[in-house]
Amino acid sequence: ENRIFDERKLKFTVGEGLLKDIPEGIEYGVTRMTKGEKSQLKLKSKAIDGLEKFNIPKNAHVEYIVTLHDFEKGVDKWSIADAEKIQESEKLKKRAAELIKDGHYRIACKKYKAIIEYLKTDNYDSEKDKNKVRELKLATHSNMALCCLKLGEYAQCIRACDSALELDSKNEKCFFRRGQSYLAMLDYNEAMKDFQQVLKLNPSNTAATQHIQTCREQIKAYQHQEKQLYAKIFSKMATNNEKTSDQATNGDTKQNKDETATSN
Repeated sequence: ENRIFDERKLKFTVGEGLLKDIPEGIEYGVTRMTKGEKSQLKLKSKAIDGLEKFNIPKNAHVEYIVTLHDFEKGVDKWSIADAEKIQESEKLKKRAAELIKDGHYRIACKKYKAIIEYLKTDNYDSEKDKNKVRELKLATHSNMALCCLKLGEYAQCIRACDSALELDSKNEKCFFRRGQSYLAMLDYNEAMKDFQQVLKLNPSNTAATQHIQTCREQIKAYQHQEKQLYAKIFSKMATNNEKTSDQATNGDTKQNKDETATSN
């Protein structure tokens, strides 16, 4: 269209640009700029995600002229002590909870991924720190599963639940969320297993009971459809065999007539 749609000066936190309608492509570009630098950034495809407010089509090619006036460097996870990593992780967890409350699930996911990076190296000596890290990891994977479920990213939700269940094999929420993901992916057998596990942990979970009933109905419907399909296949095969048999019989009859005529 050759129109100017975004002309402003603003301050934002990297990773939260979408809250201010800044596409991810711009965030990525800005992190590679120096103070005072002016750059021309051309975006397309997924790089323009976040421009819905400006009515930009998904297939558009967008050009930004960006000037980085100033920036504050964030915490370098490679240069801080393990105790500080726990503190930073707690800050990220708190911020992620706020984002979830406001429905910003994708941005919250980024915070949880950052926590996972912070806590990758497990070199904690005290039992207090070890327990804290375990709690943080469990909450991170569980809440990431929630975000992925809300975003419809079911395979990622299942992976996050798997990680959480490795830390807590009796985590009702993760069994339930994993079951919901399997259900959304039409894997009714796996979904039912998870919902049954939920009931073992909490027999009063009525939602799990309802989901189990749904799974049973869907499995029964699938088996019925499969039975009908095979019945049609076998019926068609039987019909084809009859036709082949009739053709063979007719051929034999004709041959016998020809042989009789020749003999006469």
